[in-house]
Amino acid sequence: MNLFYTPEYAKTGDVIPFYNQKTKRFENYYLKNWNPDAPKDKIVYGWHQIITEDNRIYKETPTNIQGGTGSVIEVDGVYHMFYCTFDQNPPAQWARHATSKDLVHWEFLGWAFPEIPEEAVQWVQTHADGKGATNIWAPYIIPYKDKYRLYYCVSAFGRKTSYIGLAESNSPEGPWTQIGSIVKTNDSIVMNAIDPSVIADEITGKWWMHYGSFFGGIYIKELDAKTGLPLSGNAKELGICISRKAKHPLIDGPEGASVIYVPNTGYFY
Repeated sequence: MNLFYTPEYAKTGDVIPFYNQKTKRFENYYLKNWNPDAPKDKIVYGWHQIITEDNRIYKETPTNIQGGTGSVIEVDGVYHMFYCTFDQNPPAQWARHATSKDLVHWEFLGWAFPEIPEEAVQWVQTHADGKGATNIWAPYIIPYKDKYRLYYCVSAFGRKTSYIGLAESNSPEGPWTQIGSIVKTNDSIVMNAIDPSVIADEITGKWWMHYGSFFGGIYIKELDAKTGLPLSGNAKELGICISRKAKHPLIDGPEGASVIYVPNTGYFY
Protein backbone atom coordinates (compact mmCIF):
# COMPACT_ATOMS: atom_id res chain seq x y z
CA MET A 1 0.00 0.00 0.00
CA ASN A 2 1.34 3.41 -0.97
CA LEU A 3 0.97 5.70 2.03
CA PHE A 4 2.79 8.67 0.56
CA TYR A 5 1.46 11.29 -1.86
CA THR A 6 4.22 13.17 -3.69
CA PRO A 7 2.92 16.19 -5.63
CA GLU A 8 5.16 17.69 -8.29
CA TYR A 9 7.49 20.50 -7.14
CA ALA A 10 6.34 20.28 -3.52
CA LYS A 11 8.89 19.33 -0.89
CA THR A 12 7.88 17.11 2.01
CA GLY A 13 6.49 18.99 4.99
CA ASP A 14 3.67 21.14 6.35
CA VAL A 15 0.81 18.69 6.27
CA ILE A 16 -2.50 18.80 8.11
CA PRO A 17 -3.87 15.24 8.43
CA PHE A 18 -7.62 14.99 8.88
CA TYR A 19 -9.84 11.92 8.91
CA ASN A 20 -13.45 12.92 8.22
CA GLN A 21 -15.77 10.81 10.36
CA LYS A 22 -18.73 11.80 8.16
CA THR A 23 -17.27 10.74 4.81
CA LYS A 24 -15.08 7.96 6.28
CA ARG A 25 -12.02 9.05 4.35
CA PHE A 26 -8.79 10.99 4.74
CA GLU A 27 -9.13 14.62 3.66
CA ASN A 28 -5.63 15.92 4.28
CA TYR A 29 -3.91 19.17 3.41
CA TYR A 30 -0.40 19.96 2.29
CA LEU A 31 1.27 23.27 1.57
CA LYS A 32 1.90 23.27 -2.17
CA ASN A 33 4.94 24.95 -3.69
CA TRP A 34 6.52 26.42 -0.61
CA ASN A 35 9.59 25.00 -2.38
CA PRO A 36 11.69 28.05 -3.36
CA ASP A 37 13.35 26.01 -6.13
CA ALA A 38 10.09 25.39 -8.00
CA PRO A 39 9.71 27.07 -11.44
CA LYS A 40 7.99 30.43 -11.11
CA ASP A 41 5.17 29.43 -13.44
CA LYS A 42 4.49 26.38 -11.24
CA ILE A 43 4.22 28.17 -7.91
CA VAL A 44 0.70 27.93 -6.51
CA TYR A 45 1.44 28.75 -2.89
CA GLY A 46 -1.24 27.61 -0.46
CA TRP A 47 -3.06 24.70 1.13
CA HIS A 48 -4.19 21.98 -1.25
CA GLN A 49 -6.65 19.34 -0.12
CA ILE A 50 -5.90 15.71 -1.02
CA ILE A 51 -8.71 13.17 -0.58
CA THR A 52 -8.20 9.42 -0.51
CA GLU A 53 -10.25 6.45 0.58
CA ASP A 54 -7.64 3.76 -0.01
CA ASN A 55 -4.26 5.59 0.14
CA ARG A 56 -3.79 4.69 -3.54
CA ILE A 57 -6.01 7.06 -5.51
CA TYR A 58 -5.91 10.76 -4.62
CA LYS A 59 -8.00 13.75 -5.62
CA GLU A 60 -6.29 17.13 -5.23
CA THR A 61 -8.18 20.42 -4.81
CA PRO A 62 -6.63 23.87 -4.19
CA THR A 63 -8.10 25.91 -1.34
CA ASN A 64 -8.25 29.67 -0.84
CA ILE A 65 -5.87 29.99 2.13
CA GLN A 66 -2.14 29.89 2.74
CA GLY A 67 -0.54 28.51 5.83
CA GLY A 68 1.73 26.15 7.71
CA THR A 69 1.31 23.25 10.11
CA GLY A 70 -1.99 23.08 12.00
CA SER A 71 -5.13 21.04 12.59
CA VAL A 72 -8.80 20.68 11.61
CA ILE A 73 -11.84 19.82 13.70
CA GLU A 74 -15.56 19.55 12.88
CA VAL A 75 -18.11 21.07 15.27
CA ASP A 76 -21.85 21.12 14.49
CA GLY A 77 -21.34 20.95 10.74
CA VAL A 78 -18.64 23.62 10.65
CA TYR A 79 -14.97 22.81 10.08
CA HIS A 80 -12.42 24.81 12.07
CA MET A 81 -8.80 25.05 10.95
CA PHE A 82 -6.07 26.37 13.21
CA TYR A 83 -2.78 27.00 11.42
CA CYS A 84 0.29 29.22 11.18
CA THR A 85 1.88 31.10 8.27
CA PHE A 86 5.37 31.94 7.05
CA ASP A 87 4.79 35.69 7.10
CA GLN A 88 7.40 37.17 9.44
CA ASN A 89 5.35 40.26 10.31
CA PRO A 90 3.51 39.87 13.64
CA PRO A 91 0.75 39.04 14.24
CA ALA A 92 0.58 37.29 10.86
CA GLN A 93 2.54 34.28 12.08
CA TRP A 94 0.50 33.74 15.23
CA ALA A 95 -2.05 30.92 15.42
CA ARG A 96 -4.75 31.63 12.82
CA HIS A 97 -8.36 30.45 12.81
CA ALA A 98 -10.53 29.83 9.74
CA THR A 99 -13.88 28.08 9.19
CA SER A 100 -15.47 26.23 6.30
CA LYS A 101 -18.60 24.28 5.38
CA ASP A 102 -16.94 22.19 2.65
CA LEU A 103 -13.24 21.93 3.67
CA VAL A 104 -12.22 23.82 0.50
CA HIS A 105 -13.56 27.38 0.82
CA TRP A 106 -12.32 28.93 4.06
CA GLU A 107 -13.10 32.18 5.85
CA PHE A 108 -10.33 33.66 7.99
CA LEU A 109 -11.78 34.70 11.36
CA GLY A 110 -8.68 36.03 13.09
CA TRP A 111 -6.08 34.91 15.58
CA ALA A 112 -6.63 32.46 18.41
CA PHE A 113 -4.71 34.57 20.96
CA PRO A 114 -4.44 38.36 21.25
CA GLU A 115 -0.69 37.99 21.85
CA ILE A 116 2.02 35.40 22.28
CA PRO A 117 1.62 33.90 25.78
CA GLU A 118 3.99 35.59 28.22
CA GLU A 119 5.27 32.38 29.82
CA ALA A 120 6.32 31.11 26.40
CA VAL A 121 8.03 34.39 25.51
CA GLN A 122 9.96 34.43 28.78
CA TRP A 123 11.18 30.85 28.41
CA VAL A 124 12.32 31.21 24.81
CA GLN A 125 13.97 34.61 25.07
CA THR A 126 15.66 33.79 28.38
CA HIS A 127 17.28 30.75 26.78
CA ALA A 128 17.96 32.26 23.34
CA ASP A 129 19.90 35.40 24.17
CA GLY A 130 16.79 37.56 24.06
CA LYS A 131 15.81 36.34 20.58
CA GLY A 132 12.89 34.36 19.22
CA ALA A 133 9.29 34.06 20.43
CA THR A 134 7.92 36.06 17.50
CA ASN A 135 5.64 33.29 16.30
CA ILE A 136 3.10 30.67 17.29
CA TRP A 137 3.44 27.46 15.31
CA ALA A 138 1.47 24.26 14.74
CA PRO A 139 -1.72 24.88 16.75
CA TYR A 140 -3.49 21.59 17.44
CA ILE A 141 -7.11 21.51 18.61
CA ILE A 142 -8.80 18.54 20.28
CA PRO A 143 -12.13 18.29 22.18
CA TYR A 144 -12.40 17.20 25.80
CA LYS A 145 -15.91 16.75 27.23
CA ASP A 146 -17.58 20.17 26.85
CA LYS A 147 -14.32 22.04 26.29
CA TYR A 148 -11.65 22.40 23.61
CA ARG A 149 -7.92 22.23 24.10
CA LEU A 150 -5.46 24.05 21.84
CA TYR A 151 -1.82 22.98 21.94
CA TYR A 152 0.77 25.23 20.29
CA CYS A 153 4.49 25.93 20.19
CA VAL A 154 6.68 29.02 20.41
CA SER A 155 10.31 28.86 19.33
CA ALA A 156 13.55 30.59 18.37
CA PHE A 157 14.02 29.68 14.72
CA GLY A 158 16.99 27.44 13.96
CA ARG A 159 17.55 26.60 17.63
CA LYS A 160 16.31 23.97 20.08
CA THR A 161 14.88 26.61 22.41
CA SER A 162 11.13 26.03 22.30
CA TYR A 163 7.98 25.87 24.37
CA ILE A 164 4.80 23.81 23.90
CA GLY A 165 1.81 25.19 25.75
CA LEU A 166 -1.89 24.48 26.31
CA ALA A 167 -4.90 26.79 26.19
CA GLU A 168 -8.53 25.88 26.85
CA SER A 169 -11.92 27.26 25.81
CA ASN A 170 -15.63 26.44 25.88
CA SER A 171 -15.78 27.07 22.13
CA PRO A 172 -13.39 26.66 19.17
CA GLU A 173 -14.00 30.37 18.59
CA GLY A 174 -12.50 31.21 21.99
CA PRO A 175 -11.70 33.10 24.10
CA TRP A 176 -8.79 30.91 25.17
CA THR A 177 -7.42 30.61 28.70
CA GLN A 178 -3.76 29.69 29.09
CA ILE A 179 -3.42 26.51 31.17
CA GLY A 180 0.30 25.77 31.26
CA SER A 181 3.37 24.22 29.67
CA ILE A 182 3.67 20.69 28.27
CA VAL A 183 7.33 20.61 27.22
CA LYS A 184 10.17 23.14 27.36
CA THR A 185 13.54 22.69 25.65
CA ASN A 186 16.74 24.68 25.14
CA ASP A 187 19.98 24.31 23.21
CA SER A 188 21.46 21.97 25.82
CA ILE A 189 18.75 19.36 25.16
CA VAL A 190 18.92 16.80 22.36
CA MET A 191 15.54 17.61 20.83
CA ASN A 192 13.28 20.54 20.00
CA ALA A 193 9.76 21.05 21.44
CA ILE A 194 7.78 21.98 18.32
CA ASP A 195 4.81 20.68 16.30
CA PRO A 196 2.55 19.10 18.96
CA SER A 197 -0.25 16.72 18.04
CA VAL A 198 -2.46 14.98 20.59
CA ILE A 199 -4.53 11.82 20.44
CA ALA A 200 -6.98 10.40 22.95
CA ASP A 201 -6.92 6.59 22.91
CA GLU A 202 -10.60 5.65 22.85
CA ILE A 203 -9.84 2.15 24.11
CA THR A 204 -7.60 2.91 27.10
CA GLY A 205 -8.68 6.50 27.76
CA LYS A 206 -5.04 7.60 27.78
CA TRP A 207 -3.87 10.85 26.16
CA TRP A 208 -0.63 11.06 24.21
CA MET A 209 1.24 13.94 22.62
CA HIS A 210 3.61 13.41 19.68
CA TYR A 211 5.96 16.29 19.01
CA GLY A 212 9.32 17.41 17.62
CA SER A 213 11.78 18.12 16.43
CA PHE A 214 13.98 18.44 13.32
CA PHE A 215 17.04 18.09 15.56
CA GLY A 216 16.52 15.06 17.77
CA GLY A 217 13.62 13.05 16.35
CA ILE A 218 9.95 12.55 17.24
CA TYR A 219 8.94 12.04 20.86
CA ILE A 220 5.78 10.81 22.57
CA LYS A 221 4.72 12.04 25.99
CA GLU A 222 1.77 10.89 28.07
CA LEU A 223 -0.69 13.54 29.24
CA ASP A 224 -3.21 13.64 32.06
CA ALA A 225 -6.60 13.32 30.35
CA LYS A 226 -8.31 15.34 33.09
CA THR A 227 -6.00 18.36 32.82
CA GLY A 228 -4.37 18.05 29.40
CA LEU A 229 -1.02 18.68 31.08
CA PRO A 230 1.90 16.21 31.46
CA LEU A 231 0.97 13.13 33.46
CA SER A 232 4.38 13.36 35.11
CA GLY A 233 3.73 16.97 36.11
CA ASN A 234 7.13 17.88 34.66
CA ALA A 235 7.37 20.11 31.58
CA LYS A 236 11.12 19.44 31.30
CA GLU A 237 10.61 15.68 30.98
CA LEU A 238 10.78 14.87 27.26
CA GLY A 239 9.01 11.52 27.06
CA ILE A 240 10.15 8.68 24.77
CA CYS A 241 11.89 9.02 21.40
CA ILE A 242 10.06 6.98 18.74
CA SER A 243 11.81 8.24 15.58
CA ARG A 244 15.35 9.54 15.29
CA LYS A 245 16.97 11.83 12.75
CA ALA A 246 18.66 9.89 9.95
CA LYS A 247 22.45 9.99 9.96
CA HIS A 248 22.69 11.39 6.45
CA PRO A 249 23.85 14.89 5.42
CA LEU A 250 21.06 15.30 2.83
CA ILE A 251 18.17 14.18 5.02
CA ASP A 252 16.56 16.65 7.41
CA GLY A 253 15.19 15.62 10.76
CA PRO A 254 11.56 14.50 11.13
CA GLU A 255 8.95 16.94 12.38
CA GLY A 256 5.21 17.60 12.29
CA ALA A 257 4.14 14.05 13.25
CA SER A 258 0.48 13.19 13.83
CA VAL A 259 -1.40 10.05 14.84
CA ILE A 260 -5.02 9.45 13.81
CA TYR A 261 -7.29 6.60 14.94
CA VAL A 262 -9.77 5.30 12.36
CA PRO A 263 -12.65 3.46 14.11
CA ASN A 264 -13.86 1.46 11.12
CA THR A 265 -10.40 -0.10 10.59
CA GLY A 266 -9.30 -0.27 14.21
CA TYR A 267 -5.87 1.06 13.31
CA PHE A 268 -3.80 4.08 14.26
CA TYR A 269 -2.24 5.96 11.32
